[in-house]
Amino acid sequence: MISSMPALHLAMSVVEAVGEQGIEWLLMHAGLLKAPAVSTRPSLAFGVVPAFDFTSPEYLDLHERADATAFQHPLWLDRAFARLIDAADRSPTILIGRSACDDRLMLVLPMIRRKVGPFSMLDAADFDVADYNALVFDRNAANDPRIVRELLHQLGKLRLVRLRRVRDDTIDLPPGSGIARRHTMDFMAHEVELTGPLEGWQSRILTPDFARFLKSKRKRLAAKGTVALEQLSEPAGIRAAFQRMRHFRQARWANDALDDPACLAFYLDVAIAGARTGFARTYVLTVNGTVHSVLFGIHHRGRFCFLLLGFDHEKLRNHSTGLLLLESIIEDCIRRGDTVFDLTIGDEAYKERFATQSVPLHEVWIGQRPWTQLAPVALAAARKLVHSFTNRRGRGLRAELRSASARSSIIYAGRMTIAPLILR
Repeated sequence: MISSMPALHLAMSVVEAVGEQGIEWLLMHAGLLKAPAVSTRPSLAFGVVPAFDFTSPEYLDLHERADATAFQHPLWLDRAFARLIDAADRSPTILIGRSACDDRLMLVLPMIRRKVGPFSMLDAADFDVADYNALVFDRNAANDPRIVRELLHQLGKLRLVRLRRVRDDTIDLPPGSGIARRHTMDFMAHEVELTGPLEGWQSRILTPDFARFLKSKRKRLAAKGTVALEQLSEPAGIRAAFQRMRHFRQARWANDALDDPACLAFYLDVAIAGARTGFARTYVLTVNGTVHSVLFGIHHRGRFCFLLLGFDHEKLRNHSTGLLLLESIIEDCIRRGDTVFDLTIGDEAYKERFATQSVPLHEVWIGQRPWTQLAPVALAAARKLVHSFTNRRGRGLRAELRSASARSSIIYAGRMTIAPLILR
């Protein structure tokens, strides 16, 4: 007969081996303990609204709690919805999520309703001027798998949603269950990591050949007079600089973004209002007080995003004033303590001479089958068709498309690089 002491030791050994959760599992399967009830109450209460106040304190607070980008900043979105909505072609649709416990704002996804061929979809509201899209999603909630599943389920009800130009370092939606599909885009973003000290930064970032090239160009430009970099803060100066930049760009590109009055007004709104808060910066490079190059960008969390550039190609085409302005602004960013100079999207050759890192971008489709499978294929086919027409007809086609701008989208992140893929 086994004594009680060895039996007690045996029982204690079993408890120690399987742990507290193991004992609960054994008791439940033995019918001696009931499994705890699992709450089915959702964590977030979702809603879809036609308008939203992006300047509200609760959105500003959410943006600070989210891993979103400068392109979801309150000022950027407020001005974009005010200036770039075409009531005939674009219907705002904003998905919001609030905590089911205390009604705190946890999620905002600004969207607009568009048609891509036969497909009606909700597109992230970048208005073709924002380089990056991201969910404005409380980062703690975004790391909770249960809440992410709730969000995917909610987005699936909307039939077809697209987020394009999504970075890996912002909130992304995991593919799964046919609800979300992700495709890597055929272009990248480019950025330069900035480190101190200021002295000798060119040798840390630039190749020796390119550093010598810029030094030679700057010396040649200095022979014409006093070269100066200036960041503008007064509205009148910013307006004058944008008109100068518009003139420079018209001389080089047809159908430029700044030719569109609404687009020009949007950028000016952001530049002037953002200059007061530090969100936007407008720089000019002058020679003897005359502006020969203008650059506009936005700043968020130590990252300066370069967006628009214009330079005097007619009078100073051999002096590389655009590259010299970029060099001067990178130096200014290092001086300010910024950590990243973001050359943003597009694979232009000059970016390779500055950038030290290429960033993949993704297109995320969320919704119901078969739409998430069919829509990307249809869009890719439309791109190929437009590309073939553009190659054959060149500027003539783009001019025709510009005249039909009420039924097409041709502005692409402030650059003339996309044909009309969004058709009503």
